[in-house]
Formats: sequence, structure tokens, C-alpha cells
Amino acid sequence: MPPDDEFANNPSGGPSGPATQAGVAVASLAEAWLRDIAMYGVVLLSLGVVLAGLSADDGVWVVTGIVLGLAAAVVAVVPTIRRWRASRIWATMLAVAAVDVALIVFLAAR
Repeated sequence: MPPDDEFANNPSGGPSGPATQAGVAVASLAEAWLRDIAMYGVVLLSLGVVLAGLSADDGVWVVTGIVLGLAAAVVAVVPTIRRWRASRIWATMLAVAAVDVALIVFLAAR
């Protein structure tokens, strides 16, 4: 005879009713939406690196800005496409955004 305990079928020990499942679904959708918005923002920031590179006076910095900006855009998109863990996706986007801002400041000074 199966136990009558409410949490017997849930190894985590927490409630597992429809409201909990709906809450988890909403939180998952919200995280995915936020992640996608952040990814688009980082890609736009990477295109800002390309524009900052194009505004540089020296040809070396123009090429450097274009190459690094396009590479940063690719690096920002790959974790989402390959379905990495959420923590790795956010860490990658944060790192790319920090490098993008540093490159924009550096290239704008040239």
C-alpha cells in the first residue's frame, strides 16, 4: 500500500502541486526572456566595438575593432545556441559586455 504522505512522490520534500509547477514555468520563461534580451544587448554592444573601431584613425585599430567586435558578438550568441547552463551563459555575457565596454573606451581614445 502506498504511503499517504503528501511529499512521498517528491524527493525534494517541497510541494509539487499545479501552482508550484506553474510558478516554475513562469520563472523559467522569464529567465529565458531576460537571457535573450541580454544577449541582444551584448550583441549590440559588440557592434558598438565595430563602430568604435571604424572611427579610429590608425588602420590597425580599425581592423582590430572590427575583428574583436564581430568575435565578441559570436561569443555572446554561441552559449545560448549550444544550450549551456544558465550560469555559464550569464557569466559569458557579463564577461563579453565588460570586454566590449573596455574596447569601446580604448578605441574611442585612439
